[in-house]
Amino acid sequence: MGENIIRGEDFKKKIDVPGLGYLYYHCLKKHANQNKLAQILSSTDERDTYKSLLERSIRTALYLQKIGIKKDDIVCLYGRNHLNSCIPYISSHFIGAIPVCLSNPDLEDNKKTLLELLEPKVIFTTPEYVVFLKEQYNNSRVIVFGEYEGETNFSDIIKTQPNENSFKPIEIENIKDTAIIFFTSGTTGAPKAVCINHFSMLAYMFLENSYDNADLDLVQYISSKTANIVTLDYLTFYSISTGISFFKSIYNGYTRVIWELFNPSQFWILVDKYKINYAYIGPMNAYKLYKTTVPNNIDTSSLAWLHIAGAHVSTECILALRKILHPLSTVVQTYGQTEMSGYTTLYNILDKTHRKYFTKRPDAVGLPGEGISYKVVHLETNEILGPNQKGEVLVKGPMVMNGYYKMDSKECFDPDGYYKTGDIGYYDPEKLLYIVDRIKGVFKVGWYRIHANEIEDVALKHPAVIQVAVFGYKNSYGIVYPSALIVKMENSEVTVEEIRDFVNSQVEDYKKIIGPIKFVQAIPVTSTGKVKCGDLRSLLEKV
Repeated sequence: MGENIIRGEDFKKKIDVPGLGYLYYHCLKKHANQNKLAQILSSTDERDTYKSLLERSIRTALYLQKIGIKKDDIVCLYGRNHLNSCIPYISSHFIGAIPVCLSNPDLEDNKKTLLELLEPKVIFTTPEYVVFLKEQYNNSRVIVFGEYEGETNFSDIIKTQPNENSFKPIEIENIKDTAIIFFTSGTTGAPKAVCINHFSMLAYMFLENSYDNADLDLVQYISSKTANIVTLDYLTFYSISTGISFFKSIYNGYTRVIWELFNPSQFWILVDKYKINYAYIGPMNAYKLYKTTVPNNIDTSSLAWLHIAGAHVSTECILALRKILHPLSTVVQTYGQTEMSGYTTLYNILDKTHRKYFTKRPDAVGLPGEGISYKVVHLETNEILGPNQKGEVLVKGPMVMNGYYKMDSKECFDPDGYYKTGDIGYYDPEKLLYIVDRIKGVFKVGWYRIHANEIEDVALKHPAVIQVAVFGYKNSYGIVYPSALIVKMENSEVTVEEIRDFVNSQVEDYKKIIGPIKFVQAIPVTSTGKVKCGDLRSLLEKV
C-alpha cells in the first residue's frame, strides 16, 4: 500500500543556525541598519522601527538575565496586542528562555491550571490584568506594560544600559530543544500546550517559493505591489499562525500592521490605508468577509495573498473573495496543525502548475510540503485508502512537535509515527488534499454518516445567512437529526422555515435538517475562528 502514501519533495535544507534568538538578532540588526519600519499599531497609527525594536529587545533580555532568567525558563505574555507585545518573545529567544502567550479567550476556563502547569518565572501584562493574574498564580514576577504601583514597569527596564552595545544572543547547541510553546485551537476540548523546537521554526522560515516555473505576469504584479511587504496580524501569540507570520516578518524585514480585533468592514479599510500585501484569516472570518460589502472607494489591489487556514471553507466563499481582489491576487486555503509546526500542505503561489490547481480546485488545501508525507486511513479499520476515498488524514514530517508540555503525546501518533489529525479528508490523483470535516463534526443519521460541512456549504449560499453550524441533535427518544445554529444578516426577515426549505431542497433526504434550527447572535468559535463543536447543543437548548 506504499503507493497510497503521498509524499512531498525531500527536505534537503541544512539548518545550521544556532537557534531562533541568534537569527532574530542578526536579522533585526540588518533591518535596523537599513532604517526599516517594523510595526504599525492600527488603532493609533503609532509606528516602530527595527532599530527601536532591537534596542528594546536587547534591554529586556539583559534585564531578564539580571533577575536570573536562564535557558528553558518559561516567560509568559498576557494581554492585548500592542507594539511591545512581541518584545518578550524576541528577548526570551535571545537568552534561550521559552516564551508562551496565554492571551486567548479559549483558555479562560483553564487559566489557573495552565499557569500552575507552566510555572512561568515572569509574566508580561498590561495594568488591567495584574490583579487577575496574581489571583490565578502568585509565584511569578510581573512586568507591566504601563504604570502600575508595586510592580516592575516595562518602561523602567528598557532604559539605556551600559553593556547593551556588547550584547550577543546565546547559541543553542541542540536546535531540537524546545524554543516556544503554542496552544492547540481547542475545538473539541481544552487547548493543549504544544512544544515547538528551534529546528521546526527555522525550517519554516527558510522555505521559499521557487521561480523555476513562475508565472511572469504574477511576478511582475507582486513586484509592483510589494516593494516593502506589509502584513496584517490580528491574533495574539498564542496561535502558531501569528508566530509564523511574525517570524517571517522578522526574517524578511516586513512591516507588520497590528490589529487588535477582527472586523470585516474595517479589514478592507486597513488593506487600503496601509496597502496590506499579505493577511491570514480563519474560516469564520473568511465567511464574514465573503458576506460583507466592501466599502465604497476602497482599493484592494495591494492584497497579493489572502491566506485562509484552520478549517474547511466552501468553494463559493473562496470564489467570492477572489472576485473582490485583483485578478492576479492569490486566495487559497492551506492545511496544517500546531503539532506539525503549522506546516503540512501548501502551494508555491508563483508556480504555473500550482496556480492552475488552486484556481480550478478552490476547495483543495494544497500539496504536501518538503519532507511531509500523509495518508488517509479508514475510520474503523485503519486501512490505508486510495484516491478520492474519505478517511482520517495522518501526517508525518521533520517539523513535528517535541510533545505536549508535561503531557504524554504517544497516543497522538500511529505505530509508524504519523500524527493523527482528527480531520476527515481525501486526496485526488494529483496528490491535492481536500479536508471535509473534523471527525467529531461527523454524526450518524440512521445508517448514514453525515459531514456537517456539506450541509453548511448549502446553507451559506442563502443571501441572508452569515454563519452556520450544523450538528447532530439527539431528541428525547434518542433519535439523531441534523440541526443548525444560524447567524443571519442584520435586519433580515428570513424565517427558520424559509432556510430549512432552502437547504432541504438541495440535499439528499438523509441530510435534510429535520431537527431544530435556531437563530443566534454568534456561533461559538475559538479565537482562530474554528467552531467549538462541544458548545453547540447547549447553545441550541438555551435559545
